[in-house]
Amino acid sequence: AGTDSKPSATAAKSLIKEQSEALLSFLLQKEATAARGVGAVSKASLISETKRTTELMCELLDAFIGLDDPRLFTLAALTPTFSACMQSKNEGIRERVHGLVQRMFKGPLSDRIKSEGKSPVATKKKVATPTPAEVTETVPPIADESSEES
Repeated sequence: AGTDSKPSATAAKSLIKEQSEALLSFLLQKEATAARGVGAVSKASLISETKRTTELMCELLDAFIGLDDPRLFTLAALTPTFSACMQSKNEGIRERVHGLVQRMFKGPLSDRIKSEGKSPVATKKKVATPTPAEVTETVPPIADESSEES
């Protein structure tokens, strides 16, 4: 059983990374579309899709936050994906990511930072993690098109 665990763990990490990147990419695409207010999708559908994708991303990040340090640190390859989440317009996502990245730089990435002599991440005031209800309230607003003619 010991010989099978390493390949399956590697495959699981790869799957987690790929799916996390795909979800993030989809979220950023939805936010960009919402900001531009263009496309064939209705405004209500776009709001709903963006809200649900934001909720899914928050749930995923909360799951990562809930991991103990040794398990989280095995996912150090996700750090670039976490960093890319900072592009999100959703403050709840950015706050979660900030905390995760700080944990990563205190753990497996701390030796790299020390050897390169760089500061890991800017310190940020501790903010309470929003509840799922609060997350749905912070979905990025869509430009008001009522004053524009379609």
